[in-house]
Amino acid sequence: MKSKNVFLDYQEIRTILNDSPDLMCRKMELGRQTIQIVFMKNLINQEVLNEYVIKYIQTIPEKHLNYSYLVNNIPIEEIKTEIKGNEFISSLLKGFSYIYFLKEKKGFIVNCNNTLERSIEKAETESLVYGPKISFTESLSSNIKIIRQNLNDYNLCTDSLTIGERVKKEVRIVYIKDIANDETLNNLKERLEKIKPDNINDSSVLAQCLEDDHYTFFPQLLLTELPDRFIYSILNGRIGVFMDGSPVAIIGPANFFSFFESTEDIYLRWSLSTFIRFTRIFAMIVSLFLTAFYVATMTYHFELIPSKLLIIIGQSRSQVPFPPLLEAL
Repeated sequence: MKSKNVFLDYQEIRTILNDSPDLMCRKMELGRQTIQIVFMKNLINQEVLNEYVIKYIQTIPEKHLNYSYLVNNIPIEEIKTEIKGNEFISSLLKGFSYIYFLKEKKGFIVNCNNTLERSIEKAETESLVYGPKISFTESLSSNIKIIRQNLNDYNLCTDSLTIGERVKKEVRIVYIKDIANDETLNNLKERLEKIKPDNINDSSVLAQCLEDDHYTFFPQLLLTELPDRFIYSILNGRIGVFMDGSPVAIIGPANFFSFFESTEDIYLRWSLSTFIRFTRIFAMIVSLFLTAFYVATMTYHFELIPSKLLIIIGQSRSQVPFPPLLEAL
């Protein structure tokens, strides 16, 4: 294929797509012009194709019917006239229709896709008592729409990137231009551009590819399905990442205390939310060290336990056929 303006006829496309039975071609003889409309029948919206492409072309007077006139006047929102490499075939597989003028040897693609989208629903994994209840969906455009509706800032940027080699996935980097750190942003873009695997189907997998240390047990990026937590984070200088087909957003960079914050803390009084955060940290410390203290005391330093309590513990432990370490595990 050429690197720009890839013009193929129906037979060439059919060969590339291995004679797929879903590939259709509508050939139109209109005066001196012969037009081919190529599309994947299961991926397009038939009503859009019929009403805004085929019927519209049929209403154009013969003297005006040419490539330039149709590109400038066809009533379709998204049109691509410059196509690079494999973008042509990938666009057909995303629900675009290819309009090709045989005599002029020119063509362009228009968006007629029939996207299957899940409606916006209540968050399930991050349920809340206070604050909005909606969550992100698998639709990238819907997620960006939610953010823009709730964050009306002209400095809000949504940079688009593509990852993968065979299976292309669109990724959006979301940040506020005058708040986000430029070095962190450039570092994130470089890491995304280096991602080549095609089996990244969710943001949770993408987050693992973006981490500094792939062997650590501790997460280095936050994952959320809540728009308000996402907006709160980017307003504080963090950078968000959406992936097409995933209902979870990535937030970074994250620090140790980020994982002790809850979205509900935003809606509570500062004194109460601060107390709750300290309580979470204290509970984490207790859960880590209390069990170890119990095992060490029962195994090696039982003299630290008062005699009366030691007798009671000894009587209860006489019925347990495991050592303290195995019992704790």
